[in-house]
Amino acid sequence: MKYILATILIIGTVMAQDYYKMTAVDVIEIKTIPAAALMESSANGKYFDHSGDLFRPLFKYLQSNNLTMTAPVEADVEKGKMRFFVEKPKKDDSLSSNEQVKVFRRPDRTVLSIGIRGSYSESNFEEGLAKLNDWLNNNKGWRRAGDPVAVYWNSPFNLWFMKRSEVQIPVEKVE
Repeated sequence: MKYILATILIIGTVMAQDYYKMTAVDVIEIKTIPAAALMESSANGKYFDHSGDLFRPLFKYLQSNNLTMTAPVEADVEKGKMRFFVEKPKKDDSLSSNEQVKVFRRPDRTVLSIGIRGSYSESNFEEGLAKLNDWLNNNKGWRRAGDPVAVYWNSPFNLWFMKRSEVQIPVEKVE
């Protein structure tokens, strides 16, 4: 119960630090995600089967390291992973991984993204992914360079019709 109340207080507020701009609803765009330090938790199985189990270790890590929640939150849907960005200007070299949370740096990357409005559901993710796959099939100048991720911009306590998310696929130009 204490985690739920703390989550409402922290995530229910506007997150002060956005690492990049969100993609507008129903817009497909190619954008660069800047290099960043990330915190990641993992579970055996798909993300939508374990999202609460993935959130708790990250939340505890934030609390124990006096860190602020940031937006967005990323999820590897197939691999069952959730990532938070390390707040700016926190020195990520002062943070270390533990049994439940891996801390690492990721270089900048180019993604194909679609903006979504609505619940953080597997069906919304799959619908967005299908649209991105169609775009890739019709734009031969780009190819997939990694696994798709879900990107969540709002608190899970927002009303479903107000939530904003994205589906992103890492891409690279075809020479």
